[in-house]
Amino acid sequence: MYIELDNWKLYYEGRGKGKAILFLHGTPTSAFLWRNQIKALSKSYRVYAIDLPGWARSEKPAGFDYKLSSYANILKQFLEKIGERKVILGIHDLGASIGMTFYGLYPEMVSKLILMDTFAYLPFLKRLGWKVLYQFLCKIPLFHRALWYWSVRKSDIFATLAFYNKKLAVKELVENYRELAINSEIADYKTFTVNGMDGIWGAVERNSFKVTVPTLILWAENDTLFPTSAAKRLHQNINGSILKTIPQCGHWLQEERPEEVNKHVLEFLRKK
Repeated sequence: MYIELDNWKLYYEGRGKGKAILFLHGTPTSAFLWRNQIKALSKSYRVYAIDLPGWARSEKPAGFDYKLSSYANILKQFLEKIGERKVILGIHDLGASIGMTFYGLYPEMVSKLILMDTFAYLPFLKRLGWKVLYQFLCKIPLFHRALWYWSVRKSDIFATLAFYNKKLAVKELVENYRELAINSEIADYKTFTVNGMDGIWGAVERNSFKVTVPTLILWAENDTLFPTSAAKRLHQNINGSILKTIPQCGHWLQEERPEEVNKHVLEFLRKK
C-alpha cells in the first residue's frame, strides 16, 4: 500500500495489531526481504516494512538529497502520519545506517532495536574495496550504471553473494528481487556517493555508543560481506545488548533462515 508524504508516494506493508515494529531494508532489496517476518510477527505485533524513498515501489522524490539524515526525517514523517509514536526498529544492511541515524536523531521514537548484518567495523581490505567502488569507480561516467545493470539486472551475483546455501537462490526468487530492484539504481548511487563510505559505516559505529534501549544483535555467521567480528564490536558498544549468531547462513538471513530469525526476534521481544 502507499502513503503520501510531501506530495510523493511511499510504499509500505502493514499488518497485525499490537506494539509497532518497523523494518528497514538495505541494497539492493526492499520490503519484500521482510515478508517472512511480517507473516510471523504480525500475529502478535503491528508490523511495518517500507520501500525506502527512491527504492523499489516507492517514488523517487524530486529534490530528495539522499542524505542519511533526510531518510531519518522521512521515517519520522511516516511514523507520525500512521500514528505510531514509538516503534521497535529492525534494521539490516544499508537500512541500519539509516536506522541508526534515525535513532541518533529521534531516540524517543525507538523502544527496542534489532540490528542485523550491516556496514560496521569492516576489515581494512573490505573497507578499502567499498571506498574504491563508491568513492572512485562509481564516479566515472556510466560505471555505476554498467555495474548495476550487470550485477542486479543481468546476473544473479547479488543473490549468490547473499546466500550461504546457493541452492536457495532459485530462479523465481531471484527474479522477484531483480524486478523490485530494477529502478533503484539512482537511490543506490546517490546514497553511497552523497554520504561517502565513512558516513555509511560511521552512522552505525558512532550511534551504537548512544543506544540505551534493549537491543538484539542478530548476525549470519557466513556473511561474506560483513563478518561476525563487526557484530562483536557492536555488542561491546551497546550496553546490555544480546548477541545471537546463525550458523550456515549468509547475508540475507531473513530469507535464508527465516524461522531462526523469527525465533530469536520473538524471544527478544517477549523479554521484560
